[in-house]
This record gives sequence, C-alpha cells and structure tokens, in this order.
Amino acid sequence: HLFVQCPRLEALFELLKGWFQGLGEVFSFGLFIYGPKFSVKKKAMHYLFNFVSGSAKLAIWLTRRNQALNTGSVHPASMLVGLLKARLKVEHAYYGMMDNILTFSRIWAVAGTLCSLGEDGELIINL
Repeated sequence: HLFVQCPRLEALFELLKGWFQGLGEVFSFGLFIYGPKFSVKKKAMHYLFNFVSGSAKLAIWLTRRNQALNTGSVHPASMLVGLLKARLKVEHAYYGMMDNILTFSRIWAVAGTLCSLGEDGELIINL
C-alpha cells in the first residue's frame, strides 16, 4: 500500500509514466521501487530514473509528513515538480558558472524529458 495502492499517489505515478516514457522506458512499480538494471549503454537515462524515483519517494514522504502535521503541501505530484524544478535551476546555474553547460545537458537534458537548453544555453524546464 505504501507506494502502489495509495489513491493520493495516482497523479504522481501519471507524471512518472510520462517522464519514463520520454526516456524510452516503460514505467512499472518494480522499476520505481528497485530501479533499473544498470547498463553502461543507458547510464545517463538510468541515473535520471534513479534521481527522479528518489525525488518522488522524497515527495511522498514530505507530503505525508505535511499531512500529518497539517502544514505545507500535501500533493505529491506538485511537490515532485517543485523539487525537480529547484534542482534543475541550481544545477543549471552551477554548470553555467563553471562554463560547462554541455555537461549539464548530458546529465539533465537527456531526451529533453525534464528540461532542454535554448539557443543561448538558457534553461527550458519541460515538467
């Protein structure tokens, strides 16, 4: 029940399905809970699967805690989008300061699923 049968998580799983599909993978609860079987060929996507899944689990925990404390956001999908947007902005700023936006693109803009870069290297968030 903790992850797969809770009705409050349905919107979160719909988001994940779309993002995983954008990365060329079929979403499953096994993939979400245990992660992908790692392969060097797909390592960039596997890193993103793991990061997004971990962020989703954090969003679930934070919103459950907020619900119990009657404070803050209690919507896991919104929390996940907020967490990912914040991380993308920080990472983009860091790699921009390091004058290494190409590395940012290889790590975070895989298949344009979470984000992409504009002509001048500006961040375009696709969440």
